Amino acid sequence: MTEFQFNRVPRLIVITGAAGMVFFLFTKGPLDALICGLGAAGSWWNYRHLVTTTGWLVTAAAQGGPGPGIVRLAGGIFLRFAIVAGGALAILEYSRNSLIPLFVGLFASFIGLGLEIVYELVWKKPTNSG
Repeated sequence: MTEFQFNRVPRLIVITGAAGMVFFLFTKGPLDALICGLGAAGSWWNYRHLVTTTGWLVTAAAQGGPGPGIVRLAGGIFLRFAIVAGGALAILEYSRNSLIPLFVGLFASFIGLGLEIVYELVWKKPTNSG
């Protein structure tokens, strides 16, 4: 069985964000393209930190040794969500007409994961399981 390739997902997030920026640049204007790009950057940053945090927890659980401190882990999670939520709130406050570009940007990590899953299902060789 092949393992899920996490190293392609950040590139897919960047590609999704760039495609959204180009789309919104031509359909709605530069402000909406910028908002989509900021949302995608926040989504990419959040995904990167979630993968790192999960790696820390898996390593600590598998080795039975000490992992990252709970204060560092909880503080990092709180800081990450506060920055992403604060950025989204600022965008919503100053540009009320840009909800769609913001959400496309913020959900770029979900779109990237979906594209990676489709790639794994369609283009990978089938395995003999069972």
